[in-house]
Amino acid sequence: MRKIDDEVLFETPRLRIQYAVKNDITTLHEDISSNSQVMRYLLDGTCLSLQEAQQFVVQHFSQRGESVGFLCIFEKSSNQLIGFCGLLYCDYDQQLAMQKKQQNQQNQQPHQQSIEFGYALAPQYWGKGYAHEVGPAQIHYASKQWPNAQIFASCHPNNRASIRSVEKLEAAYIGSIAGLDELIKLPNKLPCVFRPIYSLSLYQVSYLQRLERFFFELTHQQLSAMAPPIFQENRLRHR
Repeated sequence: MRKIDDEVLFETPRLRIQYAVKNDITTLHEDISSNSQVMRYLLDGTCLSLQEAQQFVVQHFSQRGESVGFLCIFEKSSNQLIGFCGLLYCDYDQQLAMQKKQQNQQNQQPHQQSIEFGYALAPQYWGKGYAHEVGPAQIHYASKQWPNAQIFASCHPNNRASIRSVEKLEAAYIGSIAGLDELIKLPNKLPCVFRPIYSLSLYQVSYLQRLERFFFELTHQQLSAMAPPIFQENRLRHR
């Protein structure tokens, strides 16, 4: 178990987001990177060996003081490591703009910075609404780190649960591009798939920021009773 007094970057009513330490690698590997249920929609779709998982954490998880990279998700009630989430630089806006240019469509001006958010949870923690907590929390954190950024999410086209989770954030579908994130290099990649790309406009990020003061005051019981969690605007607008 991780010490609760380790640095917490941000939190939700039920989750803490912290930097990874060496002792977390085994849990991440056993519950996520070696689990075919989780990995079929991540990276190249195959499970990682323990050595590959160690290399992945070293290369792609955030170090203290860094904003870009993956972080560990802990369940507050049990203090258990249940998954990871993170923010990565991306160029989806440029790739989609190039596609539109090739199709003779009007090219939109790219935003100052493009950031992708994502997360993965161990299967035993699916269906608890945790994705609907960590997603908005990441968006808020990203908007604080990069106030002028355009925020993106990409999903495997067969991962309906992930797509529904992103759509509940009121993200707009803006197109599909082929391939995996170029920041994550693994040997023996499977053939590329076309991943749908969702974008949260600056207006929508601002909307989520306005909900922040409500979101972080919600109790577990209040959060569980809401469907979908935290996005019933008419219930949250006035207290």
